[in-house]
Amino acid sequence: MKEQFHSQHKVLPLGPFIVDRLHTSYQYLIQNDAYSMLIDLPTLQVYDLFHQAFLSHQSFETLSFITIQHSDMTTLDVLNKVIDQGFKGTVITHEFIIRQIINLNIPIQWISIDQLDHTSFSFRAQIQFIKTRFLPYPDGFITYDHVSKTLFSAYLFSSYYKAHAVPSLDYIEKMIFQFEKAYLPSSEYIRLVMRDLEKIKLSTIYPSFGYLIDPSIALDVLEYVTKTEFFNHHLHHQKDDNPIVEINFIEIMNEFIGILAKNYPRIDVLNTFTGSPFHLDQSTVTLKKTSLVDYKLWHYFFEYIYAKKGITWLILLEPSLRFIMARFQLELPAIYRTELVKYHLEVHHLTEKQKELETTIESLRSEIESAKDHMLRDPITGLYLQGVLKEMMYKHFEHVAPKGKTRGIILIHLDQLMDINRRYGKETGNESLRNLVYTIEKGKSDFVSLFKQQGPGILAVMEDVTKEMIVKEAENYRNLISESPHFIDKVTASMAVVTCEEVNPELLVNDKVKLIFDLLEKRMALAHQRGMNELIDESYKLSEAKEGNILLVDQDLMSRNMLYRLFKRLNYEVILADSVVEAFQTIQKQKIDIVISEINLSKMDGFQLKTMLNESKIFHQIPFVMVSHNKTLENINRANTLDVDLILEKPVIPEELIGHIKRLKERSKMYDRQWSFMDSLWRTHHHRMFALSHHYSKNHPSLSSPATRWSQRLSL
Repeated sequence: MKEQFHSQHKVLPLGPFIVDRLHTSYQYLIQNDAYSMLIDLPTLQVYDLFHQAFLSHQSFETLSFITIQHSDMTTLDVLNKVIDQGFKGTVITHEFIIRQIINLNIPIQWISIDQLDHTSFSFRAQIQFIKTRFLPYPDGFITYDHVSKTLFSAYLFSSYYKAHAVPSLDYIEKMIFQFEKAYLPSSEYIRLVMRDLEKIKLSTIYPSFGYLIDPSIALDVLEYVTKTEFFNHHLHHQKDDNPIVEINFIEIMNEFIGILAKNYPRIDVLNTFTGSPFHLDQSTVTLKKTSLVDYKLWHYFFEYIYAKKGITWLILLEPSLRFIMARFQLELPAIYRTELVKYHLEVHHLTEKQKELETTIESLRSEIESAKDHMLRDPITGLYLQGVLKEMMYKHFEHVAPKGKTRGIILIHLDQLMDINRRYGKETGNESLRNLVYTIEKGKSDFVSLFKQQGPGILAVMEDVTKEMIVKEAENYRNLISESPHFIDKVTASMAVVTCEEVNPELLVNDKVKLIFDLLEKRMALAHQRGMNELIDESYKLSEAKEGNILLVDQDLMSRNMLYRLFKRLNYEVILADSVVEAFQTIQKQKIDIVISEINLSKMDGFQLKTMLNESKIFHQIPFVMVSHNKTLENINRANTLDVDLILEKPVIPEELIGHIKRLKERSKMYDRQWSFMDSLWRTHHHRMFALSHHYSKNHPSLSSPATRWSQRLSL
């Protein structure tokens, strides 16, 4: 492998990593004094080899950026591994991958290539991102390094790889043609990118797969690829050697469906086409069958979308529609010729109305500002609400507190507030809250700000203080409140204290803020349990009992990871298994409260696992849930025969699954209580029978006792 050096700027190829007999993959590392950038992530299959190669150059902790040009089913799993290894930088990629990162709550900073023009990253003058529509993804891109004049070309210029072949120029060109013909839609899409590449000074081409293309052959390869002609079967077909294109309308429709699936929830897209002439595959969200052909399909597809979803979905598809029309000389769908004209006219009228409204808006702004402040305050105490405090905390976590200092919150509850409300009425209770704020305001330090809790309490917030100062402040409030003459009866207050130091710094800001308020609630609950006038801080250990043990049996990594994170957040212990054998061994070794299993597993399926559990006197009562893309009538009948508790169709709706799990857990608890009671009865009965048998045998040694005879009958 070569290294390219340009002063302090170098490009390091990592690989080749053998995927199979025809595929090798490369990743690339750019290093200089200002930043380091990894181009693309490997598949999970070759991650260990990549990990070893990467660590020979630097650690993940010091990596600034990861650029993800293309992805497969394991890309996000590999990203999680890299994060676990210490990566804390920024991911640069396209919107589709970013949406998956957000949906899976992966704790990493990200930025879309579409947003880079509005940023000031250190590499902006050196790195350029070039969009490559449909090569092979609608939102694909490649990366150009101006310093080393290197193009990281992803699928473009990639090739098949044969380990024992001599990679001459002719052979490399042949492998590139075969690879691109298999993976890319047509040479027409490549030419569009080639026009962009003519504007840059190109020396080296580093593709994601196959052979590296060094400067000695780069120009020859560029010329060859520019002249290639192919139409592969994904979008259209070439008849013999003549450039006659037969349009495959179903695959073109799949391009549009793919755009919808990347911008809206999959379930929304699937439901939209349910009961229509367009039959979509549930797992891939692609059009598999339709009774319409050619131009009837072309026109009716868009008419149906408009009828179901209105103008919004048509507007989303319009840019890609124009591109496809130009490529295949297709006419504009009829619905666009009618409704879009109306829409554009409506936009024109709205623009005129907007000008009239702008003059009115300006006069309303001052009224809005005064009303906004009023809406953000609690009407009883006049304090800003807890939501305002949360917004402030999101910003506060962006800067680090001075050394030796922290931030803290005290939650203050008036112990007698409910009793005052009951005895004297709600208005007197509200007056007590106002008196509580007045008492704290008079005695608090200057560095304290007060907010109203979303509940009966007051929040005292402190910035850049020590833990000792926070506790001292809380103790001062307790004394002031208990000695105050402003309340109708003598009162006390309980306090819960949380500092930002208690929060894991690796968490996302949203999770940090949520954890702080959760701790406040839990500590206040503990204070109420202990009595009145209590002060609870981190020195009191809170119970962290798990909700239960869930065994998750699934080979679908994305589904498994989603469910794993879901139940971990709900405080369940989640045990993973890839096969029926591994699952059954796990059940034999430790207590499992609920099993969630995919039907389709290698070698043995989920039904066989349930059969094995049913044959066991110990395990047959464990609640059993099946999830699968194949919720067919046959599978439902088999599940009913085996006493499967629940069968859900993928993609699973998290809220639905959580509700079922809670109910199954409660049912399991009831069974455990009943079993414990019956076991206790049996033990008591057995003890009495044994005592009777012993007494009878002692007095009548030649005869068997009644207890013994009953035991013999029972054993029969």
